[in-house]
Amino acid sequence: MSSDAVKISRVGKSLIRERLLDQLIRHGYPTLIAAQCIALLVYLALSPFSDSEYLTFWIVLFTLVSIIRYIGLIVSQSRFGRDTIRLIARYQVVGALLGGVIWSTLIVAYDPAQPLFAQLFLLLILVGLPAGSLASNAVYLPAFIAFSLPIMASLILWAQLLTTSFRTEFTIVSMIYSALILVIARQYAANMRNSIERSEENKVLIRQIKAVNAKLLQLAYKDPLTSLSNRRQFEENASQLLEQLNVASSSMALMLVDVDNFKQVNDTYGHEAGDELLREISNRIKSSSRESEMLAQVEVARIGGDEFIIVYHLDAEATGIEALAQRILHEISVPMALSNHSFKPSVSIGIALAPKHAGKIKDLVRVADAAMYQAKKAGGNRVKIAAENTVSI
Repeated sequence: MSSDAVKISRVGKSLIRERLLDQLIRHGYPTLIAAQCIALLVYLALSPFSDSEYLTFWIVLFTLVSIIRYIGLIVSQSRFGRDTIRLIARYQVVGALLGGVIWSTLIVAYDPAQPLFAQLFLLLILVGLPAGSLASNAVYLPAFIAFSLPIMASLILWAQLLTTSFRTEFTIVSMIYSALILVIARQYAANMRNSIERSEENKVLIRQIKAVNAKLLQLAYKDPLTSLSNRRQFEENASQLLEQLNVASSSMALMLVDVDNFKQVNDTYGHEAGDELLREISNRIKSSSRESEMLAQVEVARIGGDEFIIVYHLDAEATGIEALAQRILHEISVPMALSNHSFKPSVSIGIALAPKHAGKIKDLVRVADAAMYQAKKAGGNRVKIAAENTVSI
């Protein structure tokens, strides 16, 4: 199991609760408004056939509780976070319980002496409320249960105490209906949890895919030993920039750096020491090359076992390139500790200019390579610029 997956498994419950509560709060605003409208409709419809004083008290209390719950939603949303999630959850459950209790007390307004349509209207409201609140409240099951249980209890109480016939049948139907609603709500909440889990797993998968792609990209374009650009990236970027130079009044210098006697280093100190030397030389090349001198989008690259390449943007006369190369040569030649020994690195540098010596990257590399070998033949640890008449066709 990946570290991301372990992390999700550890915080899964709190994360799911956070998402479910967020959905509950977002759905809460339209739900409260709709409930207030239904409550007013109930009051207007039943007032002529019931105790008007009780219904007035009921609608006033219902409205006050609705206002308090609405304000609570605003506060909960503004302070929503992992530090306050438990408190918000409790508040939402208590608010749902208050709403359910007030709706359940509507059964007090039931009177068998009322016209049949008034009785049916009241019962229809109470029966429909749990089902109607599934979409909004069942996203967080504790809130749905807190809201629905008082209403379901009032229906069972109606069947037991307020019916004159079919008491047993009405009681059984009320209990079956309550159980069915609870089962549906539980399944709805489970589906919501599964949906959130899949969403988080997909996010982890996307992060993992991006990480793998980044690693593959690095393997394709970066040298694993020095983290410099490899030959492939160098050729792609340098070719694009060379095309841009063809329409500008500027030139480009390609500098090929090769470590002198590198095989001897491996044979004497070991391959680990050779790798250490290559990393140190790459760092010194980067630190001695000012960003203002390098072409945009082109970095120092390692193109072979002990070969490095740098591209510089120059003025039209290509002045200053030899001084720059001498500075790099000096920086590289500073003694370093290698396998507990003091070691003075030595490199040979060959330089080719564009468009003077060639107009393509591969040709510039060939010219710089020839100049570099001339520097090696002269004893190494020196800079050689390709001759004036050296042109690759």
